[in-house]
Amino acid sequence: MRRSIAAQLITSLLITWAMVTPASSFAATEKSTAVIKVEHVGGFVGPNFKSARLPDVVLYSDGRILTPRNLSDSVRQMFQGSVSKPLLQSEITAFLKAMKTPIGGWGLPGVADVPSTRVSLMQNGKERIVEVYALGFALNSSLKDASVARKKLSLAIEHLIALGGKKSIYSPTKYEVWPQGNISNGTATGILWPNDIAPPTTNCVGVTAQPFQALLRNAGSKPWILPNGDIINLTWRPVLPGEIACKR
Repeated sequence: MRRSIAAQLITSLLITWAMVTPASSFAATEKSTAVIKVEHVGGFVGPNFKSARLPDVVLYSDGRILTPRNLSDSVRQMFQGSVSKPLLQSEITAFLKAMKTPIGGWGLPGVADVPSTRVSLMQNGKERIVEVYALGFALNSSLKDASVARKKLSLAIEHLIALGGKKSIYSPTKYEVWPQGNISNGTATGILWPNDIAPPTTNCVGVTAQPFQALLRNAGSKPWILPNGDIINLTWRPVLPGEIACKR
Protein backbone atom coordinates (compact mmCIF):
# COMPACT_ATOMS: atom_id res chain seq x y z
CA MET A 1 0.00 0.00 0.00
CA ARG A 2 2.80 2.39 0.91
CA ARG A 3 4.60 1.54 -2.33
CA SER A 4 1.42 2.24 -4.28
CA ILE A 5 0.96 5.61 -2.58
CA ALA A 6 4.63 6.47 -3.14
CA ALA A 7 4.41 5.52 -6.81
CA GLN A 8 1.31 7.67 -7.22
CA LEU A 9 3.05 10.57 -5.51
CA ILE A 10 6.09 10.30 -7.78
CA THR A 11 3.88 10.11 -10.86
CA SER A 12 1.94 13.16 -9.68
CA LEU A 13 5.15 15.11 -9.10
CA LEU A 14 6.49 14.20 -12.52
CA ILE A 15 3.26 15.29 -14.22
CA THR A 16 3.24 18.55 -12.26
CA TRP A 17 6.90 19.18 -13.12
CA ALA A 18 6.22 18.57 -16.81
CA MET A 19 3.32 21.02 -16.71
CA VAL A 20 5.11 23.87 -14.96
CA THR A 21 8.63 23.50 -16.34
CA PRO A 22 8.95 25.78 -19.37
CA ALA A 23 10.04 24.12 -22.58
CA SER A 24 13.08 25.51 -24.33
CA SER A 25 12.14 28.73 -26.08
CA PHE A 26 13.84 27.36 -29.17
CA ALA A 27 12.23 23.91 -29.16
CA ALA A 28 10.17 24.54 -32.29
CA THR A 29 12.55 26.88 -34.08
CA GLU A 30 12.61 24.95 -37.35
CA LYS A 31 8.85 25.53 -37.58
CA SER A 32 9.09 29.21 -36.74
CA THR A 33 8.89 31.81 -39.49
CA ALA A 34 10.94 34.91 -40.17
CA VAL A 35 9.02 38.00 -39.04
CA ILE A 36 11.71 40.60 -39.76
CA LYS A 37 14.74 39.99 -41.95
CA VAL A 38 17.45 42.50 -42.81
CA GLU A 39 20.00 41.61 -45.46
CA HIS A 40 22.39 43.18 -47.95
CA VAL A 41 21.77 42.48 -51.62
CA GLY A 42 23.65 43.34 -54.79
CA GLY A 43 26.78 45.44 -54.72
CA PHE A 44 30.22 44.83 -56.14
CA VAL A 45 31.28 41.80 -54.12
CA GLY A 46 32.94 38.55 -55.16
CA PRO A 47 30.74 35.59 -56.13
CA ASN A 48 32.25 33.52 -53.32
CA PHE A 49 31.03 36.02 -50.73
CA LYS A 50 27.65 36.57 -52.37
CA SER A 51 26.83 32.85 -52.57
CA ALA A 52 27.20 32.25 -48.84
CA ARG A 53 26.00 35.66 -47.66
CA LEU A 54 24.09 35.70 -44.35
CA PRO A 55 21.36 38.14 -43.24
CA ASP A 56 22.37 41.02 -40.98
CA VAL A 57 19.63 40.02 -38.53
CA VAL A 58 16.52 37.82 -38.49
CA LEU A 59 13.71 37.96 -35.93
CA TYR A 60 11.51 34.85 -35.83
CA SER A 61 7.93 34.26 -34.72
CA ASP A 62 9.15 32.33 -31.65
CA GLY A 63 11.23 35.31 -30.47
CA ARG A 64 14.59 34.01 -31.68
CA ILE A 65 17.06 36.53 -33.10
CA LEU A 66 20.00 35.49 -35.28
CA THR A 67 22.91 37.77 -36.20
CA PRO A 68 26.21 36.90 -37.96
CA ARG A 69 29.17 35.94 -35.79
CA ASN A 70 31.92 35.66 -38.37
CA LEU A 71 32.00 36.25 -42.10
CA SER A 72 35.67 35.78 -42.95
CA ASP A 73 36.13 32.20 -41.77
CA SER A 74 35.25 29.30 -44.05
CA VAL A 75 32.68 28.14 -41.48
CA ARG A 76 30.05 30.87 -41.12
CA GLN A 77 28.26 31.17 -37.78
CA MET A 78 25.36 33.07 -36.25
CA PHE A 79 24.81 34.45 -32.77
CA GLN A 80 21.52 33.47 -31.17
CA GLY A 81 19.36 35.48 -28.80
CA SER A 82 15.69 35.84 -27.97
CA VAL A 83 13.03 38.38 -27.03
CA SER A 84 9.69 38.14 -25.26
CA LYS A 85 6.39 38.17 -27.15
CA PRO A 86 5.58 41.78 -26.13
CA LEU A 87 9.02 42.93 -27.29
CA LEU A 88 8.60 41.02 -30.55
CA GLN A 89 5.37 42.91 -31.20
CA SER A 90 7.08 46.16 -30.26
CA GLU A 91 9.80 45.52 -32.85
CA ILE A 92 7.20 44.82 -35.54
CA THR A 93 5.50 48.14 -34.75
CA ALA A 94 8.82 50.00 -34.79
CA PHE A 95 9.81 48.54 -38.15
CA LEU A 96 6.44 49.25 -39.71
CA LYS A 97 7.03 52.91 -38.91
CA ALA A 98 10.69 52.90 -39.93
CA MET A 99 9.93 51.19 -43.26
CA LYS A 100 7.50 53.90 -44.37
CA THR A 101 8.81 55.37 -47.62
CA PRO A 102 9.37 59.14 -47.28
CA ILE A 103 7.80 61.62 -49.68
CA GLY A 104 10.04 61.68 -52.73
CA GLY A 105 11.60 58.28 -51.99
CA TRP A 106 14.69 57.13 -50.15
CA GLY A 107 17.18 59.06 -52.26
CA LEU A 108 20.37 57.92 -54.00
CA PRO A 109 23.79 58.65 -52.46
CA GLY A 110 26.51 59.51 -54.99
CA VAL A 111 28.34 56.19 -54.69
CA ALA A 112 28.54 53.21 -57.04
CA ASP A 113 28.66 49.43 -56.61
CA VAL A 114 27.40 49.54 -53.01
CA PRO A 115 24.92 46.92 -51.72
CA SER A 116 21.32 47.78 -50.94
CA THR A 117 19.71 47.04 -47.58
CA ARG A 118 16.59 44.93 -47.95
CA VAL A 119 14.14 44.78 -45.04
CA SER A 120 11.35 42.19 -45.15
CA LEU A 121 8.49 42.18 -42.65
CA MET A 122 5.83 39.49 -42.44
CA GLN A 123 2.54 40.36 -40.72
CA ASN A 124 -0.82 38.59 -40.93
CA GLY A 125 0.37 36.48 -43.83
CA LYS A 126 1.44 39.50 -45.89
CA GLU A 127 5.04 40.43 -46.64
CA ARG A 128 6.25 43.99 -46.93
CA ILE A 129 9.66 44.65 -48.48
CA VAL A 130 11.66 47.88 -48.52
CA GLU A 131 14.98 48.09 -50.35
CA VAL A 132 17.25 51.09 -49.76
CA TYR A 133 20.41 51.63 -51.77
CA ALA A 134 23.60 52.48 -49.83
CA LEU A 135 21.72 52.98 -46.55
CA GLY A 136 24.79 53.98 -44.54
CA PHE A 137 25.89 56.75 -46.92
CA ALA A 138 24.95 60.42 -46.65
CA LEU A 139 22.56 62.14 -49.06
CA ASN A 140 22.58 65.61 -50.53
CA SER A 141 21.61 68.09 -47.80
CA SER A 142 18.52 69.10 -49.77
CA LEU A 143 16.99 65.62 -49.31
CA LYS A 144 16.03 66.18 -45.69
CA ASP A 145 13.01 63.87 -45.56
CA ALA A 146 14.96 60.98 -47.08
CA SER A 147 17.91 61.56 -44.74
CA VAL A 148 15.65 61.47 -41.68
CA ALA A 149 13.91 58.31 -42.90
CA ARG A 150 17.23 56.59 -43.60
CA LYS A 151 18.48 57.42 -40.11
CA LYS A 152 15.27 56.08 -38.57
CA LEU A 153 15.54 52.81 -40.46
CA SER A 154 19.23 52.45 -39.59
CA LEU A 155 18.50 52.96 -35.88
CA ALA A 156 15.69 50.36 -35.97
CA ILE A 157 18.08 47.82 -37.51
CA GLU A 158 20.84 48.61 -35.02
CA HIS A 159 18.40 48.24 -32.12
CA LEU A 160 17.21 44.83 -33.32
CA ILE A 161 20.79 43.61 -33.76
CA ALA A 162 21.65 44.79 -30.24
CA LEU A 163 18.66 42.90 -28.81
CA GLY A 164 20.11 39.66 -30.17
CA GLY A 165 23.17 39.90 -27.95
CA LYS A 166 26.40 38.03 -28.58
CA LYS A 167 26.46 35.15 -26.12
CA SER A 168 25.10 31.94 -27.60
CA ILE A 169 26.03 30.38 -30.95
CA TYR A 170 23.29 29.06 -33.22
CA SER A 171 23.65 25.32 -33.88
CA PRO A 172 22.17 24.57 -37.31
CA THR A 173 20.76 21.19 -38.26
CA LYS A 174 21.97 21.61 -41.85
CA TYR A 175 24.68 23.42 -43.79
CA GLU A 176 25.05 24.68 -47.30
CA VAL A 177 28.50 23.69 -48.57
CA TRP A 178 29.86 25.98 -51.28
CA PRO A 179 32.95 24.97 -53.33
CA GLN A 180 35.36 27.89 -53.71
CA GLY A 181 37.81 27.98 -56.58
CA ASN A 182 39.12 25.12 -58.67
CA ILE A 183 39.53 21.55 -57.53
CA SER A 184 43.12 20.36 -57.50
CA ASN A 185 44.75 16.99 -57.04
CA GLY A 186 47.96 16.69 -55.14
CA THR A 187 49.48 16.67 -51.69
CA ALA A 188 48.10 18.93 -48.98
CA THR A 189 47.31 18.96 -45.30
CA GLY A 190 43.59 19.15 -44.99
CA ILE A 191 40.42 17.67 -43.55
CA LEU A 192 39.21 14.32 -44.83
CA TRP A 193 35.68 14.37 -46.21
CA PRO A 194 33.65 11.39 -44.88
CA ASN A 195 33.62 8.49 -47.37
CA ASP A 196 29.92 7.74 -46.87
CA ILE A 197 28.65 11.25 -47.72
CA ALA A 198 28.46 12.57 -51.28
CA PRO A 199 30.96 15.46 -51.55
CA PRO A 200 30.45 18.76 -53.38
CA THR A 201 32.20 19.18 -56.71
CA THR A 202 31.21 22.36 -58.54
CA ASN A 203 27.83 23.22 -57.02
CA CYS A 204 26.38 23.92 -53.59
CA VAL A 205 25.16 20.89 -51.66
CA GLY A 206 23.11 20.59 -48.47
CA VAL A 207 24.39 18.33 -45.71
CA THR A 208 23.19 17.33 -42.25
CA ALA A 209 25.30 19.13 -39.64
CA GLN A 210 25.72 16.31 -37.14
CA PRO A 211 28.34 14.19 -39.02
CA PHE A 212 30.53 17.26 -39.49
CA GLN A 213 30.34 18.89 -36.05
CA ALA A 214 33.68 17.57 -34.77
CA LEU A 215 35.44 18.23 -38.10
CA LEU A 216 34.21 21.82 -38.33
CA ARG A 217 35.56 22.77 -34.90
CA ASN A 218 39.09 22.78 -36.34
CA ALA A 219 38.28 23.51 -39.97
CA GLY A 220 39.39 27.15 -40.04
CA SER A 221 40.50 27.87 -43.60
CA LYS A 222 41.97 24.42 -44.22
CA PRO A 223 41.18 22.69 -47.53
CA TRP A 224 39.15 19.51 -47.69
CA ILE A 225 40.41 16.25 -49.17
CA LEU A 226 37.68 14.37 -51.02
CA PRO A 227 37.46 10.56 -51.13
CA ASN A 228 38.87 10.52 -54.69
CA GLY A 229 41.93 12.53 -53.61
CA ASP A 230 40.81 15.89 -54.94
CA ILE A 231 41.55 18.92 -52.77
CA ILE A 232 39.02 21.76 -52.52
CA ASN A 233 38.28 24.85 -50.44
CA LEU A 234 34.77 25.00 -49.02
CA THR A 235 32.58 27.62 -47.40
CA TRP A 236 30.03 26.37 -44.87
CA ARG A 237 26.87 28.43 -44.42
CA PRO A 238 24.27 27.43 -41.80
CA VAL A 239 20.81 26.78 -43.18
CA LEU A 240 18.53 29.03 -41.15
CA PRO A 241 14.97 28.18 -40.05
CA GLY A 242 12.60 28.42 -42.99
CA GLU A 243 15.37 28.16 -45.61
CA ILE A 244 15.98 25.35 -48.09
CA ALA A 245 19.66 24.53 -48.60
CA CYS A 246 21.10 25.98 -51.84
CA LYS A 247 17.67 27.32 -52.88
CA ARG A 248 17.49 30.71 -51.27
